[in-house]
Amino acid sequence: MEAWSIEEAYAVRPLGSLALAVALPFLTDAALARIAGDPGTLARARPPVRAAVLALAFAIGGTALGPALAEAPGGVASLAAAALCAAVAGIADLRAAGPADPRGLAGAFAAALAGALLVRALGASATVLGGACALFACGLYAYRRPAAAPRTGHPLGALLGGAAALFLLALVTAPAALTAIAPDDAPYHGEATWRLRIDPWDATAMLASGWAARSRGELGRARARAIESVRMGGPEGPALELEAEILAARGECAAARATFDRAIEARARAAFADDSLPAPLVLGGYRLPPALLTECGGLDELGAPRPLRLR
Repeated sequence: MEAWSIEEAYAVRPLGSLALAVALPFLTDAALARIAGDPGTLARARPPVRAAVLALAFAIGGTALGPALAEAPGGVASLAAAALCAAVAGIADLRAAGPADPRGLAGAFAAALAGALLVRALGASATVLGGACALFACGLYAYRRPAAAPRTGHPLGALLGGAAALFLLALVTAPAALTAIAPDDAPYHGEATWRLRIDPWDATAMLASGWAARSRGELGRARARAIESVRMGGPEGPALELEAEILAARGECAAARATFDRAIEARARAAFADDSLPAPLVLGGYRLPPALLTECGGLDELGAPRPLRLR
């Protein structure tokens, strides 16, 4: 199998993630100070924004820094990377926006790790999201307005901070929704680079990247990404279809046909695994890999079904 680095596989830049975590507190506090106008309003607006920055850094660390350190999606190493990125952002925030409750921050990080572990069974993305939500909720207490803060300012300052926090969270959720790939669209989508930058543990995006590598003739890399997509929790059938395509492109027609049969069986198993079967039953599509037709003799040798005769 062709060797390839995990950073290349996921299109991540760990150092860039840490740099963003450092810059976020300074950028957000400067923008908030300009909008708030006076110290009293700023003191009211800061807590939700500071908590959102911490949660955003946790998400960045888990999805961009984590894959460079972790072999397993949502594993302990990825959570350590998320906590590291959030800690870096927290240190920068103390310099940018002032002190916070140290016990509250320690509790927020503990809650983030506990929340991530509780939802770990739902997948890598849910693991990071669960930790980020717990960190945001507890961060609101850790960054609460100190008693010595100015009591002046507009009473809607907290609302301003909440709106700014929602904007920061939208910066995470909107790109994820806009770059999502349907499983059946993976062979036609292209490299899926931006999707992998946003969610490096997206199995469908990894499969799409494998099909893109196949179109460039990089068969070893395409097979590696097909295997990786299954390891990341993706369905076996579409990955086997890509593997059949790769074998056919190499001229291994017997192995390609056997692998394609396994792909059909995998799709059938996935369809029958659902207790609430639709009527009529759809087996998830019947896709013939192009090279299986062009390199291995056409439909007749694939055991294509005969025409249906009605009596």
